[in-house]
Amino acid sequence: MTTKGLGHLHGMTGETYPPEEKGHYRRRFEWQTLGNEWRLTLTIPKSLIQYYDARARNTRDRGPFVVDPYHEEEIAFIADEIERLSDAEGYSKREMIEMATAFVQQLPYTKNDVTAGMTQYTQYPLQTLADRGGDCEGASILLAAILREMDYGCVLLGLFDAGHMALGVKGASDLPGTYYEYGGNRYYYLETTDPSWDLGEVPPSVQDTTAEVQPVVPRPTLVYGWGTSVETGGEVTVSAAIRNVGDARAEDLSFYAALEDEGNASTRTERRTSTRSMPTRERPRRSRYIPQKRNGFVCPRQFSLTTTSTISTGASGVVRSDGGPLRSRSGSRRW
Repeated sequence: MTTKGLGHLHGMTGETYPPEEKGHYRRRFEWQTLGNEWRLTLTIPKSLIQYYDARARNTRDRGPFVVDPYHEEEIAFIADEIERLSDAEGYSKREMIEMATAFVQQLPYTKNDVTAGMTQYTQYPLQTLADRGGDCEGASILLAAILREMDYGCVLLGLFDAGHMALGVKGASDLPGTYYEYGGNRYYYLETTDPSWDLGEVPPSVQDTTAEVQPVVPRPTLVYGWGTSVETGGEVTVSAAIRNVGDARAEDLSFYAALEDEGNASTRTERRTSTRSMPTRERPRRSRYIPQKRNGFVCPRQFSLTTTSTISTGASGVVRSDGGPLRSRSGSRRW
């Protein structure tokens, strides 16, 4: 075994957690509702927008976009301000929902192909806020995150045949309006992009459209850092440290590594591990997870799991897997 053709694989690193904070976006929002005008100023870390821009998308299930833990501080600030202003005015719970809804409804409607450069791009709440607007999908996800922070039950309503998304807000059985039953509860339709419609009112354009109910429930959120090293015997070691920062356990995890030789002539995947379940962690405060550099690798503190994959090369220099699952190695790099 030799290391010929594998030198470019040595010392590679990467990560999916938010980078160190460097600068902020400052956004000012103004909206009108309940006979008053309201203003709110929000700062959004640029590092979080970079993080969300790089996140993989599951365009069918939007629930994880609502409950992502890294936007907690900004969403909590908006929710707290709406609750504070509502309490000062003596508003009811229904009026408090109206205030939160108006905040989102009066954001400019922008198709995601304009803001993101593509026609199908689901935005996280902070992306919609940083862009000062978005489409029906982004608005619904943002409002769901705010109402969830205010302890109101809600679901996402995917009216995919009409190319539309709205929100369902949990309400009592004596409320008027259109609702959807899910999990033994009633969720009343709420339009998130047009202030002309109140809770329970459905625009004619989607009245005959079947809605797919997507629950807003705790989800696992996995972030990880990885690094490679090439040994003198021709082995390439891929070390990955994975952490669950979400609100639900992650079950049956797998980590895949794909490598290729210098000539890009052959790529062989994948080394896989099915690990133990990962319990939930305390919701991350970003100041706790500023990356640290150790042994040449940039990684956050207190990872939950470390796995190591060894991939060998033959005399031809073509990367190949030596078979078997990834294995935990206490003697590998410890971050």
